[in-house]
Amino acid sequence: MIRADYFEDVVTIEDGVLCRTVIAKWGATKRRDRGCHAVYRIDENGNESCRALMYSCYSGYRIDETELKNRKWYNPGISLGLFKFGRYEQLRSFDGTDAERICSVHPDFKYVVQKAGEMPVAKMFNILMAWKKNHNVELLVGANLDHLALNKSFAKLTKPKQKAVLNFIRENSEAFVNKWSLAKINFVMNKKGSPQDFDAWQKFRPLGKVVDYRWFKKYGPNRDKYILYRDYTRMAEYCGHNMKEDYWKYPKSIKKAHDKAMKQYKLVIEAEEIAAKKARAREARAKERNFKKFAGAFSKSVSTACGLVAYIPQTFGKVSDHAKALHQCLTYADYTGKMSKRDCLLVFISDVAGKSVATAEIAPNGNVVQFYADEDREKTEDMKPTAEAQTVLEKWLKDFGKDAVKAMKKVA
Repeated sequence: MIRADYFEDVVTIEDGVLCRTVIAKWGATKRRDRGCHAVYRIDENGNESCRALMYSCYSGYRIDETELKNRKWYNPGISLGLFKFGRYEQLRSFDGTDAERICSVHPDFKYVVQKAGEMPVAKMFNILMAWKKNHNVELLVGANLDHLALNKSFAKLTKPKQKAVLNFIRENSEAFVNKWSLAKINFVMNKKGSPQDFDAWQKFRPLGKVVDYRWFKKYGPNRDKYILYRDYTRMAEYCGHNMKEDYWKYPKSIKKAHDKAMKQYKLVIEAEEIAAKKARAREARAKERNFKKFAGAFSKSVSTACGLVAYIPQTFGKVSDHAKALHQCLTYADYTGKMSKRDCLLVFISDVAGKSVATAEIAPNGNVVQFYADEDREKTEDMKPTAEAQTVLEKWLKDFGKDAVKAMKKVA
């Protein structure tokens, strides 16, 4: 990555359209020559693009060396506000050459240029874009109210409301000299409070953002109280209270409301846990019932060969005991659930004394998905069943495989 020494702001005309381009420049080092590269561009219609530009909150903007040969512009995937609004300290001021180029495309814009004071190229270009949408921007610039000229909210106001704002500024020198924001003007103009009240309200950001002014006015700039209030609203809303109603949104005592909501919240959570426990119990009973019904159809489906027995387990308990003996995940991976839904069929292999030997999973199409013996082995090949176990499984599939496929197809 390259850190630019400075950025140059250039206004150009491309195919009759005004463009503002930012060029990054850097000096020579031991590993690279000095150079420059156009990294940001915006046209008079507000279309932005960039190239070879990277951004980090720790190191700011950097140039991606690997992209320097790529001359193609692309849509920005990073924040470009510092370039767009001219807040990057190295961007230069608007001059006569820029004015000539802009006015060659928009001759009437010369009146805006004449009334504007010194400002960055970026700001003048933004004023141009605003002026194209509303020529009254010229009057605002002439009155040294360029911050309103670039305010989208002001542009959306009706003419009477815009006039009211301008009259307020004329009558209040402090608003004019200090370039109050539109939000502050409306706050004072609508008699919500004093300028000092607005500043105190804006300064109070307990969680990084401004709080509701009515809350601020009622409870004051108390961060601990706001954190308590935040927890209260979360619990009250969870309990079903309408937080848009003043009774719930602005309680007389946040502490009392918090403690009351906490008791309600605890009862609601406990009720939900009881309901969830009952639901899980119902599901478990239904799963076991379906398992037994499916397995019961194969209660007599037993094959013997080579001193081994192949059969279908009839209870959850049998599945659990067999899984423990062979160190298999039949219970934890919910193979009983799969079997209750008839998504598979488990075939157990035991010796004549009942000792667990192996497990086979049969798919709905009759194929053997997996067939393993004791899984307490490091290598998979050591988990493979013996030839005798394979023989008895093949006999079971020959005897009952078609019945298994048919049974699983009933719910397909």
